[in-house]
Amino acid sequence: MISPAILAAILCGQLTWAHQLPVVSPTVRDGFAATYDVGRERLVLFGGMTLPDAAGVSTALADTWEWDGCEWTRQSPATNPSPRGWHAMTYDSDRRRVLLFGGRDTVRDLADTWEWDGENWAPVDVDARPPARLEHSLTYDPARRRMVLFGGSQMRITTLDDTWEWDGIGWRRQQPATRPGPRRGAAAAFDPSRGRVVIHGGWFPDWGSLADTWEWNGIDWTRIDSGANGFFPSAFGAMAHDPRLGLLVHGGGVVFGNPYFPSLPSPQFVTITLDGRALKVPEWGETPTPQYGCALAYDVARRQLVLVGLGRPEWNDVSAIETWTLETAVEVHAIVPARGSERGGDLVRLSGLGIGGDAVRTVTFGGVDAAAVETGCTGVRVLTPPGMGTGDVVVTTSGGTVTVSEGFTWVPAELAAREGNVNVGRGDRENVLLVSGNVGDLERRLFVRVGDPLWVYMRAPSSRDTSRFALWVWNGAPDATTLTSLPRGVGDLVFPLPALATFNNLGHPRSLGAAKAPSSPAPCDVLRRVRGVRSPMTLTFQGLVEDAGSRTAADVSVTNAVVLRIVR
Repeated sequence: MISPAILAAILCGQLTWAHQLPVVSPTVRDGFAATYDVGRERLVLFGGMTLPDAAGVSTALADTWEWDGCEWTRQSPATNPSPRGWHAMTYDSDRRRVLLFGGRDTVRDLADTWEWDGENWAPVDVDARPPARLEHSLTYDPARRRMVLFGGSQMRITTLDDTWEWDGIGWRRQQPATRPGPRRGAAAAFDPSRGRVVIHGGWFPDWGSLADTWEWNGIDWTRIDSGANGFFPSAFGAMAHDPRLGLLVHGGGVVFGNPYFPSLPSPQFVTITLDGRALKVPEWGETPTPQYGCALAYDVARRQLVLVGLGRPEWNDVSAIETWTLETAVEVHAIVPARGSERGGDLVRLSGLGIGGDAVRTVTFGGVDAAAVETGCTGVRVLTPPGMGTGDVVVTTSGGTVTVSEGFTWVPAELAAREGNVNVGRGDRENVLLVSGNVGDLERRLFVRVGDPLWVYMRAPSSRDTSRFALWVWNGAPDATTLTSLPRGVGDLVFPLPALATFNNLGHPRSLGAAKAPSSPAPCDVLRRVRGVRSPMTLTFQGLVEDAGSRTAADVSVTNAVVLRIVR
């Protein structure tokens, strides 16, 4: 059941749609298809039809685009499906592929099946397949590991009511005793709360936009809406499950030709459905512009619902498709790094929901304002104020305020540098020390076996093309409180002194010592021991980088620490 808090948020209009404004978007088109690739954390869009020109002619498209939560990027696969529109796509989470079926080019309906692996499209050759069609519904049933296809039309003359399933090997027609009436443009999604594929609405010539809702259990279809005429009529809309709300969300579509709903506006705005009942949302904080023919998907990585669509030109004066995200309460998912210097000035990124773009008004650390540096679509970067101890991080936005209790800790400057990453430029932190290709910190342990080769590299921070390096190595894995007081690294007691490395006393953080690694493009090979270490032990590696952009000292940065455990 939906929680009272979520229900109150819906009814009070506390959910809001945010209009995203990426620099580049797919061009205006109708009849495109899009689905979310969970494995690669991208929304994938393919094809569609250009809007009719002055002569009424449309062109089928064959371009592939991906939305990463911030920007749209056009992909360049070596192989593409042929140009088409009014096809359908869904993501197979078991096989980690996007599946595409059917559609129509400018002269014929199509019956081919394609898979997208993130780099290329590949045709799937099968003997049995659904007849060629367009405007069909397709979604994935993870409980049964099947793609479910329903309905559509042939040449926009014959409207279909057949059910097909794809198991990753081939298509098989199902023979349910009960099935929805013929339709095209029905919205489809999987409802995990009931373990069923759900379809809503669609269009049939004799009835116009339909208002019924059905669910598929793998054997039969069952109508689940209450009332003779269903929830609300809609054709060519979209539907997706939002796990934050525990609801199916329906969006977009048009209402035409249904005699039972003559007064409903066209197009239909987003509505939430649950358990065979409809919960109409009379007002949102902001509502997407009218969308006819759209895609709706839940972005698992960024925890937000994404709507991609295009209103008809008479509704919207736009040159590209629109991208909207459904925001709930403001959320902070990460503060990186969460520790910094008592002197302040560390560059910290806060990421989450509702804290991107121009939404952020203020960010405070321990009640003191931080200086904003830049904002992105899912977060903001700020320079921390001075402080001591632990303090709350409070983010105030146009959509509300969120507090992360004890979200940031101030430590002495030298300790902040040593347990974190290299401080360069305006305080940005990055990993520059690699041990056998790995980076690490005091909370992470890397394991190798006695005698395994060891390589230590340092790469120049992003603020410099070249840097000079020095390396510390000591026995054991010190905790953060003792890092600054260790009297000496073990140095050549463990390794022969290599030509490009010098082992420095940890008590002298501002000195690189007498010998320095020569200035060199990164990465610089500062230590190599092909035969590794001869007995079990724990070693900790850390380095110095001579970099005039450092904020840690006059011209020296301390690198990330890598803890390595050598075992038998």
